[in-house]
Amino acid sequence: MHKQEGEASMPLTQYITSLKPIMHTVKLVGEMRNHWFYWVVAEKAKSLMASIIRALHDLHEVNICPVQFYASNIVVTYYGRVKIRAACFKKTVPMMRKNYEDVSNIIMDTLFVDYKLTIIPKDVVHLLSLMKSPIATGMKYVIGTHASLIPLGNRFQFYLDMCDHITSVVDPELRSNIHEALDDPYGENWSVLLKYNVLLKESFYRSGSSYNTKKGAIEFMRFYRNTLAHRMDKWKKPLQNVGDFRTLIYTKEDIEMILLVTYPMILPRMQEELQNHKRLKDLNLHNLNFK
Repeated sequence: MHKQEGEASMPLTQYITSLKPIMHTVKLVGEMRNHWFYWVVAEKAKSLMASIIRALHDLHEVNICPVQFYASNIVVTYYGRVKIRAACFKKTVPMMRKNYEDVSNIIMDTLFVDYKLTIIPKDVVHLLSLMKSPIATGMKYVIGTHASLIPLGNRFQFYLDMCDHITSVVDPELRSNIHEALDDPYGENWSVLLKYNVLLKESFYRSGSSYNTKKGAIEFMRFYRNTLAHRMDKWKKPLQNVGDFRTLIYTKEDIEMILLVTYPMILPRMQEELQNHKRLKDLNLHNLNFK
């Protein structure tokens, strides 16, 4: 155990041991397939990832980059604050790229070392891949506020901020370009993915909501927003729109979890496209991240 600046701290690997399990399985409310479950990352593990990335960004903000950067250079306080203890040189773009690549490897080799890549959520894989890509430095705000790092309870506002900005603020030509780009990854397939969850189906067939799935991302974003806006409408009420008259007791976090595991890539893709057009920072999404 180390002491620095008056705070007791421990090596990263020791702190991770205290957090385990890093991932766990969930059974979704309204899931129609028996014995079907999904792997998700624990909230404390997401917070640690965010803290590691934020510690690196803090160094970059004062124009320095750590060198010889490994897991052994990271300590964590009992409150989850990350400190990077490594020699630093003046910041350069190649060194920043190397730092992002190092952090991606550190996270993969420590937090996810016990898990097969195939069960790590797609949004987390997207973040780790982005940090290893040649465009990492240009995507630093996406990396620092990445949707995979957002607390489950903050995803509602996270989505609304981006959706409303795309729908109501950006000019029509840019809006059209973003919608076209957001057809990747779901396109017209988004309506097929909801068929295994009765709460998503109920939202899809809700009175007054008619969706033209041929329009791809435009209608998908409207469906996602309506699902959030009316997420508690069917609490302990019959699911009449899908011919299922049972009642379900659920929480708003249950709805967020359903959307997260069914459509893990929509929020990261919205971030990417807004950043590509220099509009992401306008939303101050860092205020919704872990503190």
